[in-house]
Amino acid sequence: MKKIKCIYSKAEKLWRDEEMLYEVLEYMYLVLLGMFLLQSAFWNTMFTIPWPVNYHYYLHLALGVFIFAKFFIMKKPSLWEASLIFLTLLGFIAAWRINGYDEIFDMALLVVGAYQVNYKKILKLYLSITFPITISAIIASNLGIITNLIYELGGRHREALGFNYPTDLAARIFMMMAAWVLLREIRCTYYELILMILTAFWLDVNCDSRCSEICILLMVGAVFYLKIRNQKEAKKGNIYQPSKYLKWLCIISPLIFSSTMILLMRFYNPDNKILAFLNKALTERLKFGKRTFDDYNVTLLGQYVAMEGNGRKTNFDFRYTFIDCSYLNMLMRFGIIVFIIVLFLIEITMIRNYNNIFILGLIALICLHSAIEHHFFEYYYNFFMLLPMASFKDTNNIGFIAKIRRKYCLQNGKGV
Repeated sequence: MKKIKCIYSKAEKLWRDEEMLYEVLEYMYLVLLGMFLLQSAFWNTMFTIPWPVNYHYYLHLALGVFIFAKFFIMKKPSLWEASLIFLTLLGFIAAWRINGYDEIFDMALLVVGAYQVNYKKILKLYLSITFPITISAIIASNLGIITNLIYELGGRHREALGFNYPTDLAARIFMMMAAWVLLREIRCTYYELILMILTAFWLDVNCDSRCSEICILLMVGAVFYLKIRNQKEAKKGNIYQPSKYLKWLCIISPLIFSSTMILLMRFYNPDNKILAFLNKALTERLKFGKRTFDDYNVTLLGQYVAMEGNGRKTNFDFRYTFIDCSYLNMLMRFGIIVFIIVLFLIEITMIRNYNNIFILGLIALICLHSAIEHHFFEYYYNFFMLLPMASFKDTNNIGFIAKIRRKYCLQNGKGV
């Protein structure tokens, strides 16, 4: 009886301590997210993992129960937040019931479950799982433990290094770098940036994955520029503030990239010299996108789309039908409603972080990457899909920048 009373008193204390209760709920979500990531991060590798029967079903059940309990225990969300949660769940689950793609249901639960969870903890968990799996795949493929698919196409030598396809590996590395940059922000050292550049060249030699390599170099260039500007402003005793036009350009970038790619593919004509040139530059993305429009109609709640790509094989005796562009992929498979909700969620994430140029810039860069590749909706690649309802407390580097300012002011004999 004494033990029961002790447990009861501790539970009662936890219930009354709101801050501690939120931490417990946050920890429970991270455990469930980690279990999702642990399985999904292996999907694009050549590892064959014997997962327990109904593993995914029980994860869905556990996360669903957790979400119900979380909103029962926590303070009720505002009308705006409740409307967003309801809209996300209703739209995603309705589409899932029609088209049968489980990843939509996964995303609905994971996005809503991340409500008020600190975004940095999500990023750290994402890196702690995806990084060792990626390194393990590269090492295992070189040791012959798993298959290293090698592609020789048009004089291009490409190795998948334990992944389903070379671009999958490159995209994973790019996304992990983006997560690292978002955690570090202006604290990224020049050594870290140099290592990222060397990694991009390593990818070029082994994978020839141009889209991810270009995005890595653009990211490094942007961080380098921000570090220089912040240091210059710190010497003057100021804090660098990017232009509002640059911020809004980042905010509307998802709309620009998605609409531009969809329109180019919908109205692609090989007889048009400009479109033919763009199609060649985009490795025939426009041609295959136009074929998708010819074969399928755009629907409200999506449909099953038969896709055949180059992943996990090196023989090409089939008709290539894979939808590489993330925006067309979501539109055709998941439907107009999910497509609009996804863009809406990303826009909300950016607007909530209007004063954090790192979040704005990285989302814009991932949107550029997604115009060519299909990983935008995959939370085990694009971690930003998990963050629309997360907590963004502590999203700036004011303390770090103030430290730099103090250093320069002391050097110049000025008051801080």
